[in-house]
Amino acid sequence: MDRVMGKWDTVSDSDAQWLGESGHLPQQVTSYRNHGFDDSGCYGATVGFERKLHRERNKMYVFIMVLECAVAGMDCKAVTYATTDLDDFVDQCAPTAWAAFFQKQEVQKYVKDISVAIKAAVTKTYEPAMPLMFRALEMVAPSQVKVVILGQDPTPQPGKATGLAFSVDNPKTVGTVLNVLLEVALEGFNVDINNGNLESWANQGVLLLNTAFTCEQGKRDLN
Repeated sequence: MDRVMGKWDTVSDSDAQWLGESGHLPQQVTSYRNHGFDDSGCYGATVGFERKLHRERNKMYVFIMVLECAVAGMDCKAVTYATTDLDDFVDQCAPTAWAAFFQKQEVQKYVKDISVAIKAAVTKTYEPAMPLMFRALEMVAPSQVKVVILGQDPTPQPGKATGLAFSVDNPKTVGTVLNVLLEVALEGFNVDINNGNLESWANQGVLLLNTAFTCEQGKRDLN
């Protein structure tokens, strides 16, 4: 949530004592409805506040600034592109082990731009399903990465993208996946070209990452 709001409010002597002489408190988590803020556009009931004390003409005021609107209760396994903004999904559901990456300013900008593009698109059908978007990162934390295999886009065929690059249930239906398995087999590794589920690779520290996390169903090179 990008909204930042604030207002001046009176504060009692007891509250002033609680605030302390500095008039500055660490961020609190509380109900913003108690402070008269309009919650339109906020999905949850919690919000971060920073309170700053101000003295003027023998009256005491406190400025309550809304710092962060949390999306409370998001079910990360049930979200869809049609009902959930991508930036909200990233805020709530991105793998915690990769938090430092998602907190980078440039990454947040890209996420915001893609979120706006998806929201503005006529179609709402994207691959993979939103809950699978970060599956590669969920399965392999940064400290566990031994090998990185980069793909381009998720498989654009309906329902086949798994969130892991080159991993599909039936590789014979996706030519690029079958080609990868054949190349690995030619190098002498024991692989089953009839089974394209590569979760066992991820479990050994292979990060199966597409350079685009999403694509429009039936199309490539969009996101």
